[in-house]
Amino acid sequence: MYKINIFKIIKSNLISFLIILQVYAKVVFVSDFLFQKIAFYSLIFACLVYILISVKSINEILIIIMSVMLYIYFGNSMLIKLVLIILAVKNEDIIFLIKCHLFYSLMFYSSTIVFELGLPSYLGTYYRDGFNSIVRNTMGFDNPNKPFLYLSTIIYSILFLINDKSKSIKFIFTITLLYWVIYVYSQTRSYTGLFVYTFLLITFFLYHSSFFIRINIEKLMLIFVPLLPLFLIIVSVVIPVYYHDNAFANALLTGRPYYWYHYLVEIPYSNYFFGGTVEYKHALDNSFIQLIGGGGIILVSMFLVFYSSMFKKILKRNNLSVCIILVFLLVYATSETFLFEPGLNITLYWLLYYSRSLNFENISRSS
Repeated sequence: MYKINIFKIIKSNLISFLIILQVYAKVVFVSDFLFQKIAFYSLIFACLVYILISVKSINEILIIIMSVMLYIYFGNSMLIKLVLIILAVKNEDIIFLIKCHLFYSLMFYSSTIVFELGLPSYLGTYYRDGFNSIVRNTMGFDNPNKPFLYLSTIIYSILFLINDKSKSIKFIFTITLLYWVIYVYSQTRSYTGLFVYTFLLITFFLYHSSFFIRINIEKLMLIFVPLLPLFLIIVSVVIPVYYHDNAFANALLTGRPYYWYHYLVEIPYSNYFFGGTVEYKHALDNSFIQLIGGGGIILVSMFLVFYSSMFKKILKRNNLSVCIILVFLLVYATSETFLFEPGLNITLYWLLYYSRSLNFENISRSS
């Protein structure tokens, strides 16, 4: 008989709630850095408590100490948050965690829109379109790109949970999500999110439909797809270095190469090794450049090893639909900074399980 572990249920819900709260604190309290810090340290404290209750390895203690030291001396908040969350939930049920994340994401996302917690929608906001500023609806968020950005956890969680469901269920959810994506674009005019999510949803559905012509390219993908993380890091650096003053590149990427370049030149040398904070006034909009400046060589190495390894294990099990989801997520990360934010990137949980060498069947099954 299946025994319900109340402690694990409470733990998963509390950690998920604090993770999502910490992300939405940047929207609801966009100018209140005190509350953002309270949300951040509440998450850190809860993770530390859960880890200390169940810690069994000296290696975990050493990892925690190293992360804390890097945070104290270099301000590497990205690393300490990722490490503590991974250690806190390492033995939890991935399916239940994703459902908790989905529930709290839906709760905060809908509340932000309905109650306009970030910025009243009728005010809109002036936001860049290339180098020009235009008025765009924020849908209650503080930034017109965030309705798409904060939709990531919802979409990727749903696609993961319906991956092995019937075609009719996939069709219903795909059409519903596609309708919402089009509606969000009609309000925010954020075409990056429109293109990525539209192509993702259509590709996901066609892959599972009888109309999709499946070509046996697993061996070819096994060679090239694991290299995608490294390729995207290189591209993210090469474009701003060589094309930051190119009018066509900036027009195509809405001014991003120019801002990426100025972020790169402002990164302190110590950040390349130990990570840390970078004082930057403009929107960065690139997770890989954020990784280089904020995470340092430690987090860059972890990212390349874990994501490349995960791609290989997925492809070896011929689960191409999950691979498709990951590819679109990484491509989208070249235009937004969410890849290392657990509240926005649900695939970080997949990394945890793959790095622990658990069976893929224990992850992809539905409960």
